[in-house]
Amino acid sequence: MPHLSPAELKKLRSKQRKAAKKLEQSKAEVKRKEERKLEHKSKSGGGNTDVPDHKQNEKLDPSKLEWTTDPLGEAVHFLKPLQTLLPNKIHTHLMAFEIYLRKEKPLLMLQALKRALRLERNHPELHTCLIRFLKYRQDKLSSEDTTIPEVISVELTRLLPKTDPTRLNEDFLNNNQNSLPHRLHAAKSMVLLDSVQRDRGLEIATSLDEHLTDRTYQIAQLTLEWLESKEFGATPDEVAHYKSQCHAAFPRACVFMPPQSPTANTTTTGTSDASATADGACDSTTATTNSTSTAMANHNHVDTAVVASS
Repeated sequence: MPHLSPAELKKLRSKQRKAAKKLEQSKAEVKRKEERKLEHKSKSGGGNTDVPDHKQNEKLDPSKLEWTTDPLGEAVHFLKPLQTLLPNKIHTHLMAFEIYLRKEKPLLMLQALKRALRLERNHPELHTCLIRFLKYRQDKLSSEDTTIPEVISVELTRLLPKTDPTRLNEDFLNNNQNSLPHRLHAAKSMVLLDSVQRDRGLEIATSLDEHLTDRTYQIAQLTLEWLESKEFGATPDEVAHYKSQCHAAFPRACVFMPPQSPTANTTTTGTSDASATADGACDSTTATTNSTSTAMANHNHVDTAVVASS
């Protein structure tokens, strides 16, 4: 542009730069608006535009949503807040042991047991966990050529009076002969360590002598569940015999009631609702007045009220 002076040429170039910059800003603003629009559409249920149409139209399967590919990882995810917020609850550490046993993390299992021992050494469920850990140590860690078995051996010697699971279980049983929950968990440990001791464990766990402490229907129900589980595998006769014992001790507990025949209720004209007692038992009574007499009584009551009002 030869006809422009240097000052005019400089001014023109400045205007051109400003116009180019303004155009770039305008393009950037349009792009930001488009991104915000797509984001809002995605959040409001419009779906992700980057996902193919056949994926967007795929129906949600509730069973897939509730299923996890890593159940133990999810269990640890829920365990961590409990360890932070409820460290003084022994069941927090018993739960931790169960999780890490399944994950086969021996040092974390030992950590959970140490924390539980500091809270309540004689807890019956803790005893079963200790026996299972000692058995795990014998079965899985005895052949390992690492420092982990050495560390565990040193810690167990410091924590427990005996590290032989069978002797430890016998001492536990002898020290808690009169406690029904302790007898149950000692029997569980006995059968776990040696299946030959099955009959003895059955006798110990199913005793309902009146001198036993904590003889509640809840403990009896836990015993029944153990007998029926694959862990013990009681025969139908053994289960029926124990249920009859429990029914005699807790006659109003539904779980121990004998099966009733289909004709048991045909002789009654009505039944009242079952009323649950404080200990979780149930009771029911049979009405002896038939529906006709009830209707007649109601009718006479109405007639009496009409005469009195007149």
